[in-house]
Amino acid sequence: MLVLGNYRLMNVVDFRNILCIGYLSELIFQVIPILIIQGYNNDVLNIDYDINTLTPLQEYTMALGSLVAIEIFFEILIICFKMHKIRSVRNSH
Repeated sequence: MLVLGNYRLMNVVDFRNILCIGYLSELIFQVIPILIIQGYNNDVLNIDYDINTLTPLQEYTMALGSLVAIEIFFEILIICFKMHKIRSVRNSH
């Protein structure tokens, strides 16, 4: 379930631990390694071909990887906000 991203469909109230584990595992095992590999690959290509700038494709892939990391961060913030809101509604009744 965590590998395919199905955890994103779960209810925040009932499965908050699974959601946090899913987002953290996606960040640690997919996003960060891909960014590191892309950065290393770009450096090797630049050294081999004496290019000082990134190609548009390299820039695009690095930007996409960075946006995915930022998107996961915002999704975790949304989960925290939802949990805070649910607790405040429960406490008010």
